[in-house]
Amino acid sequence: MNPGEEACLRNCLNRPWEPHKYASRAEQDERLAHLREWVSDYYRRDGDMSLRGHRAIFDAYDGPKREDSPAHESAHRERDRRSLG
Repeated sequence: MNPGEEACLRNCLNRPWEPHKYASRAEQDERLAHLREWVSDYYRRDGDMSLRGHRAIFDAYDGPKREDSPAHESAHRERDRRSLG
């Protein structure tokens, strides 16, 4: 699943309180700026914890696979629109 940077950043804002990680919602929200920075950097950095690293693993896998992403969904909608045409 690859929803894209903007969707991931929105998800950061809408995530529920994680009581197994934080003593309070306020404590969790204090770390929101850092989380959003980490999420944005995911799309630009290299390494195991990056889109490039995950893309390399996904692309190298020879078995059946499916990617859900905004671009992928748009392509399917366009194909469906043409077939109904």
